[in-house]
Amino acid sequence: MKLSIIREAAHQRKTVIFDYNKKTDESFESHVEIEPYSLRQGKDGDRLFGWEISKNGIRNFILNRMYNVRIGDKSFAPRFPVEI
Repeated sequence: MKLSIIREAAHQRKTVIFDYNKKTDESFESHVEIEPYSLRQGKDGDRLFGWEISKNGIRNFILNRMYNVRIGDKSFAPRFPVEI
C-alpha cells in the first residue's frame, strides 16, 4: 500500500506526507513532507529518497518505519530525475 501511494504521488509530482519512527529513540517525526525521487534497496530495508521540504535537503527513509503515508496537496517541479 505504501509503495502504491508513493508511486502515485511521484507520477502526479505531488509531495508525500508521513510519520516516521526514528530507530534511535523510537519517537515519531510527525508530518514529514518530501518530494519523492527514488526507491532503493538497502541492507536494513527499502529506502525512499526525497527532498524534505522543512529541512531543505535530500533525506532517505526506511519504508517499514513510515506510517500514515499519504499524498500531499503540494505539487513540485522536479529538482532531480524522478526514478519511481
